[in-house]
Amino acid sequence: MKKTGIPRKIVRRLLEVPGYLVKQGCRSKALRFLRNTSSARAIQEEVLLGILRKNEKSEFGQKYGFAKIKSAQEFKSQVPIFTYEDLRSDIERVKAGQTTCLFGPDEKVLMFALTSGTTSKPKFIPVTPASLKKYLQGWKVWGGFLLFDHPDAFSGYALQVVSRQKKPPLRGIIPCGSISGFIADTQNPLFKLTYVGRSSGLIEEPLGRYYYFLRSAIEEDITFITTPNPSTLVLLGRLVDEEKEKIIKDVHDGTLSRKMPIPQTVCKRIERRLKPNKIRSRELERVVEKSGRLLPRDFWPHLKVLATWKGGSVSIYLPGLKEFFGDVPARDIGLVASEGRFTIPTTDQGAAGLLNFPASFFEFIPEEEIESEKPTTFLCDELAVGKNYFPLLTSSGGLYRYNILDLVRVVGYCYQAPFLEFLSKGKHFSSITGEKISEFQVVEAAKAAAKVCGFHLDNFRLAPFWATTPYYGVMLEERGIPEEKLKSFAEKFEENLGRSNIEYLEKRRSQRLDPIRVKIIPAGTFAQEKASLIAGRGAIAEQYKHPFLSKEIHRDSTLNILREIGPGPNPTDNEAHFVRQGSGSQGDSGC
Repeated sequence: MKKTGIPRKIVRRLLEVPGYLVKQGCRSKALRFLRNTSSARAIQEEVLLGILRKNEKSEFGQKYGFAKIKSAQEFKSQVPIFTYEDLRSDIERVKAGQTTCLFGPDEKVLMFALTSGTTSKPKFIPVTPASLKKYLQGWKVWGGFLLFDHPDAFSGYALQVVSRQKKPPLRGIIPCGSISGFIADTQNPLFKLTYVGRSSGLIEEPLGRYYYFLRSAIEEDITFITTPNPSTLVLLGRLVDEEKEKIIKDVHDGTLSRKMPIPQTVCKRIERRLKPNKIRSRELERVVEKSGRLLPRDFWPHLKVLATWKGGSVSIYLPGLKEFFGDVPARDIGLVASEGRFTIPTTDQGAAGLLNFPASFFEFIPEEEIESEKPTTFLCDELAVGKNYFPLLTSSGGLYRYNILDLVRVVGYCYQAPFLEFLSKGKHFSSITGEKISEFQVVEAAKAAAKVCGFHLDNFRLAPFWATTPYYGVMLEERGIPEEKLKSFAEKFEENLGRSNIEYLEKRRSQRLDPIRVKIIPAGTFAQEKASLIAGRGAIAEQYKHPFLSKEIHRDSTLNILREIGPGPNPTDNEAHFVRQGSGSQGDSGC
């Protein structure tokens, strides 16, 4: 976007020296992090004792005897496990200004990171100077590893799609909203100049904000894009193609379209900084003339890397990135939540990252013990590769033995630090007759089925449906996919789910469950649902995670079903034996 402020060349010149020093600093931090993996257990003990000493005079610390705790084992035996709901009343007191409820007398709260909770009430996560410092250090280490593989990632402009939408400050002084937005708003003003879309906080409507991000970025040489959820990247790719006439006209005229959901006063304010750019508009027109489409892969030829989540249910969006961004590599940003950073990915491969052991103290509950009143917990160097765990967090942000209810898998080790891969949020299971299907199993089975059947999956949802014999229905939005492909998809989905969940297969064999059926719903249904939930919970759009599995029993009468495909045959005893032996792999035969 052409601006009336500092010219691009001057910005680049001003940033050359500090930019070089920052990059070198990040690389050094990444190398130090890697060296320290050999003593991760000892560092974890130091982190824990540091948090306890700092907060031992808090009401919480006095209640649980922080001053007497000298080791991780004593901590585990003296302090119970908490969820946010267990701590909500204490955090409400902190919100009211009673910080010594959870913190020592010298600690202050900089902001409350707002995120959706498991109930209808949002979570308010305290952010202190100490927890913010750890949060930023984690990003610097992550950036150092990124720069080893992509040294030119920041050679151009960066597009950071985060929510800067703020809620009214608590007591009129403490910021409340997105921690990513808080960091973006308070970072060094000089480095802010390398990011586009800095006025996004003025736009509350997500569609208008996304259009503004595109309008701001399309005139620049973008080399780095980051946003937590890959569904946002897919949405941006679709939006710029669907609105190509509007955006090309805006670039040509130096305007911001009044046909998008952006307040008129905001449009006028932003347009003061815009100038007509006929050269760029003509370049964009030539892209459309050549391919009939306007895609980021064509108008951002120097894009080096995408930074986004890759693990768990959101991996369903990754195949769709290629359509819009071509072969640009994607780097997982790690398991990062409002509560803190859990992992730091070190390569582009997969979604796993090393435990962020210098930042907080971590314990791990085995998946099979999550319902236990007194589950066993293991420390960072005691985990079994290939097993799943629920991590507990003790941080500088007033959270102690805090169960974030995320499921992770240990995929390897670097000395004493485990590589963890995010699987699913919360205890996302569905069971009508004891089959205990997980969201992770559902997403993997659906991805494999769609790949074999030759189409990309965007949003979908598998849900139990009640009938004489209950069954699972996979809801897909209308996209014009041929019925034969959808029938094959249902069959492959069924087959893959049986391979990964023997209980589901047994319930099908015994005819306690009917086969999966595809249910086509109107286009835009999931987007409307997302908008409604965000408005109702006061949540942040970029943090929204689409639920691919519902455990609530559905009925056709309560849904707008356009048409239904299925059911298929029941599995035979031979098929059941085949699955028990673990032969084959998901989706290895054609439709």
